[in-house]
Amino acid sequence: MGRDNVAMRYKGNSSLRSAYQMGVKKFSFRLNFDKYEDDYPQIEDQRFYGFKKMTFSNGFKDSSLLRDKVAAEMFRQGGVPVAMSSFARVYVNFGEVSTYFGLYTMIEDPSDEMIGVQFDDGSGNLYKPEGTGATWESFDEDSFEKKTNEESSDWSDIINAMDALHGDRTDALAWRTTLEKYFDTDSFLRCLAINQAMVNWDSYGTMNHNYYVYGNPAYNGRLVWFPWDLNEAMIQRQPGPGGEADNSGSVMLDEADDSWPLIRYLLDDDVYRDKYKTFLQNALDTSLDTDFVYNMLDEYHNLISPYVIGDNGESAPYTFLNSDSDFETSVSDDLKPHIAARRIAVSEELGL
Repeated sequence: MGRDNVAMRYKGNSSLRSAYQMGVKKFSFRLNFDKYEDDYPQIEDQRFYGFKKMTFSNGFKDSSLLRDKVAAEMFRQGGVPVAMSSFARVYVNFGEVSTYFGLYTMIEDPSDEMIGVQFDDGSGNLYKPEGTGATWESFDEDSFEKKTNEESSDWSDIINAMDALHGDRTDALAWRTTLEKYFDTDSFLRCLAINQAMVNWDSYGTMNHNYYVYGNPAYNGRLVWFPWDLNEAMIQRQPGPGGEADNSGSVMLDEADDSWPLIRYLLDDDVYRDKYKTFLQNALDTSLDTDFVYNMLDEYHNLISPYVIGDNGESAPYTFLNSDSDFETSVSDDLKPHIAARRIAVSEELGL
């Protein structure tokens, strides 16, 4: 199913830089199928099986090549909107021969079909925050890149939500009422609970990126929170060289300070803290249910195995694997024990 004049760019920050420095040529990338329609009118509204944009994640730091896909399914199982994904073998044609660039996770771009399918109305403002303002300490226009309605210079939905967050909290009921007018606190707390239960360190609370907020018109533009870029989920970070830790493995996030106000202010409120605990319990029953996760891990591992190792598998320089055994033992020796340990950690915090 050929397509012409498709825009392509590499994606990633540390993952792209690290791959280049390692001599690995399996780069993550994005495709945009009608980017150049002004120059080539014949490709106006060009789509690939209905999609305008697609992203391809390379599995950096993931010897299982499952994390992007499995973590997304875990969020979805817990009731969180998240981009759909699929595994894809990528070949690049250099003329006479095609070269296998390895197994990727192909992920829909949230600004494309996702919001129209997973929300009641897809016409709202979609933001992909990154930068100083993405911590929600203070508003910074450059930190809230619009992915829809880009021609509009109105950021009032973000500003109103941030002003409400930083409003007077001495009257807790009034503060919650105002905040919930502009910000879907349940969507944030539900996502946060699953995030902390599984451990997804490259996200809000540790890093100021890798999430979207969507102003859902069906609820008067109230902002809904959902995750993005999950290749480093289910990785337990080790303390730094000075023994310093971060919030990534914490369940109740009591270590988080005011530099992450959405976490600190909400979890310091008794009503929201109780809701958060309810979402943690729900995560145990859904997202981190062992039957659900273990069966999914086994199924996907067996599905992709022939295209990762063996005669038809990845090979240098288009792989991050050091050996076949890194992939073969990734589920049994890494992911399943991690899920079991996180179930214990969450249960202990909930007093179960």
